[in-house]
Amino acid sequence: MIKVLDFLGRKAPLFLALGFFLGLILPKVQYAFDVVTTPLLILLLITSMVRVNFQELITHLRSPLKLIVIVCFLMFVLPMGIGSFAQYLSLPPPLFLALLLVLCAPPLSSSPGLIALLKLDTDMALSVMVSATLLSPFSAPFVLSFISDQFVSIDAIDLFIRLFLVVFISMVLTIVIRKLLGKERIRTAVNVIDGCSALLMVLFAFLILNQFELYKLTDISLVFQTGLMALSVNWGMHAIILFSACLVYLMYGVFSENKLKQTGAIAIMAGNRNMALFIVILPPEYVVQILFFM
Repeated sequence: MIKVLDFLGRKAPLFLALGFFLGLILPKVQYAFDVVTTPLLILLLITSMVRVNFQELITHLRSPLKLIVIVCFLMFVLPMGIGSFAQYLSLPPPLFLALLLVLCAPPLSSSPGLIALLKLDTDMALSVMVSATLLSPFSAPFVLSFISDQFVSIDAIDLFIRLFLVVFISMVLTIVIRKLLGKERIRTAVNVIDGCSALLMVLFAFLILNQFELYKLTDISLVFQTGLMALSVNWGMHAIILFSACLVYLMYGVFSENKLKQTGAIAIMAGNRNMALFIVILPPEYVVQILFFM
């Protein structure tokens, strides 16, 4: 079983694509959506956070100003700024909701792995990912209630409770598992953890796509617009942050390799958000509208 999980961890993108494909083509499976997908999401969050060195995170928090600025920028400034601007673009309500949700979501749990692969600031990325995830139950309802009321009706209190329970349970279980396994065992089992995460993602992707039967969507225009916006948000965030930061660095003469690595990490986290958090807590009628942003 360990060898299977190790193999899954090394071939995660391939198996995730398989989960998407099977979810689209197989007949609908009858199951209790909330009962199945919520535990899956909690397990996914655990596999992403269990490798986080919380002592290093606390070290960052001892000098928290930079971390606070980055997290507030990602979780408040970006969604409120872009969301306020998007109100004047006359977007269809489904697209406007999807745009707001992707901006309110914390960075994708796999972002630190990509950032490490690119040899950027991994420690900061882990700190930001965990901090933003913990903040999301408070920031997302605030931003959505502040901007989206005139477009879509979302119960901010209910959203807060659901998000808080998912994030809190995930964090508590992560701390318990880290205590039981120990840092050395976790460090040597990275591929196995990645394999568990890949297996959970495949199952999660299959159940989501299978439940909502996306192959039955007939509004091709909306499908195209949503897919285009998903790509635009992802790539646009990367480009805007990199260009703006480099311009500031050059203007003030503070350009350095370390700052470029930090900026690259922030850009990746800004464009890659964990939309799965909202899949299991939103009313079903909203879910199809945001699936393309996963």
